[in-house]
Amino acid sequence: MVLGKSCKLVPVMIMNVLLYRRRFAPHKYLVVLMVTAGITIFMGLGDPKAQAKHAAKAGNSQAGTPYANVIGIAYLLINLLLDGATNSTQDEIFTRHRVTGQQMMFWINVFCTLLTSALAVLPLPYIPVIHPGPAGQTELAGALAFIRSHPDVVVPLAQFAFTGALGQLFIFETLQHFGSLTLVTITLTRKLFTMLLSVVVYGHQLTPGQWLGAGVVFAGISVEAFVKRKDVHAKRVIQEKEKAKIKSL
Repeated sequence: MVLGKSCKLVPVMIMNVLLYRRRFAPHKYLVVLMVTAGITIFMGLGDPKAQAKHAAKAGNSQAGTPYANVIGIAYLLINLLLDGATNSTQDEIFTRHRVTGQQMMFWINVFCTLLTSALAVLPLPYIPVIHPGPAGQTELAGALAFIRSHPDVVVPLAQFAFTGALGQLFIFETLQHFGSLTLVTITLTRKLFTMLLSVVVYGHQLTPGQWLGAGVVFAGISVEAFVKRKDVHAKRVIQEKEKAKIKSL
């Protein structure tokens, strides 16, 4: 699971290459490798006691069985492939068509609302992931019953919806102007930066392995920043030479 969460950059790059024959600069592959390795190290070499405590809380009667492991790996691979296909397709849409991030956000949410509404009101049989509730019972009825039993959840739900919509504005702006690789890099490294902030604010401690992972991630980000700065400097030099030629004429 840790490795799967850390490798989201890889399927995005692979799907861009396979589906749309998009090529990346050589340093991009190095950055993806370093960020993926750094996040994997950071998440995998955390405090063993905290990881064991989390595993005990999340554990169930089927955890650790071969069947559960196979199903989990299958779900994870499907999720990664769909994530990569979605992000690469969004890049292609922004490249081919003149759409804004807000327009893409609007239409994606329209279709998501139609799809989830249909799944919520139809009395479907038991379908893993899609309809995990009892057969013949609608998801909407179960949700309304839960809200009636716990009315205090309405305010947190409204807050979640508002902050989620606000976050999507920034997500699609980033996607429009910087591409899916940059977006996924941000979403992957946010937990790392949150942990580092907790060290400063709350005095939490990181293991040596986590500091190593953070260093690898920062090294990868530094490579990207260095190459971009070098490209910007080269463009400025070319522009200054062109201006000098025009003045000489």
